[in-house]
Amino acid sequence: MTNITNLTYKNLSNLFAEIAYMNEDKSYVEVTFKKLEDYCGFRIINLYRPSFWTNDPLNAFAYYWLSHGILLHNVDIEKEMITFYVDLKNEISSNISENDFPYLYEEFTKPTKEDVDYYLSIYQRDQQRISDDTILKNLFSTEMPSNTKFNQVSIKVAAIDQYFSRNLYHFRTIARHIVNLNIDKDLETGNSEIVNEIAKVKFSSYKEINNYKFATRYCYYHNPEEFPFYDPVIKDIINEHKRTSRIGGILQQDFLNYTKYKNILKKFRSYYGFEEYSLEDITIYLYYYGMSKFPKKYAKLFQKE
Repeated sequence: MTNITNLTYKNLSNLFAEIAYMNEDKSYVEVTFKKLEDYCGFRIINLYRPSFWTNDPLNAFAYYWLSHGILLHNVDIEKEMITFYVDLKNEISSNISENDFPYLYEEFTKPTKEDVDYYLSIYQRDQQRISDDTILKNLFSTEMPSNTKFNQVSIKVAAIDQYFSRNLYHFRTIARHIVNLNIDKDLETGNSEIVNEIAKVKFSSYKEINNYKFATRYCYYHNPEEFPFYDPVIKDIINEHKRTSRIGGILQQDFLNYTKYKNILKKFRSYYGFEEYSLEDITIYLYYYGMSKFPKKYAKLFQKE
């Protein structure tokens, strides 16, 4: 895992100060990945994701080039080259067009209530998904709401494994783990901390597996209103909106901390004025919206589920 330290930020600040000083009479400046890596101390290729390469001042890395009057213009992953625009006179707004600076403009339009309703209607027309969700909600909340009996919990764990092709490792151990947690009251009251406890299963003194996505589904089918499910496509779509808006205070690791993940969903809902929708609605909307925006990445998973 990349270790980003205070020294890294200081080095980056020095680099962009140097770029601004040495290129004050130029517009576009190319910087190789290697040069940036020499200052960072780690491989830039490991950070090649849309949420990093942005001119959003809320992005910790972008702050360092923006604070020196520099804008990100282009990232060429094949040539391992980054192009910056030295904008010391702050003329960017009048001289640079949207086509010149795609990193400054939204690729994702601001979502509306009509958008939410549209993707919720797609969900309602998805007969296979509606059928699966209805069966699982009935199994979890009506037929077997308790989680104190090993056989019943095993059935529920196996059901999620079957319906969502999770290929869970040793689901009987997972079922025993859930029984030992005594989670019924937590599920009823919506205690979000229980999700991460369910997710982390210890199989031996040296082997622990984090079934986070499974754990969110397990809680969701018991209490959909209090436990919106997690899926990577939801994280990706929120990251895109974060990159092209001013939704601040969202860290990548927060998505895998269920209490913080739930707060992210609330923040997204509040930011766009979607308070009339439940968190379950917001999650379903983001899930189907994400599937439409990233078809190549998630088509295979979508077919499974």
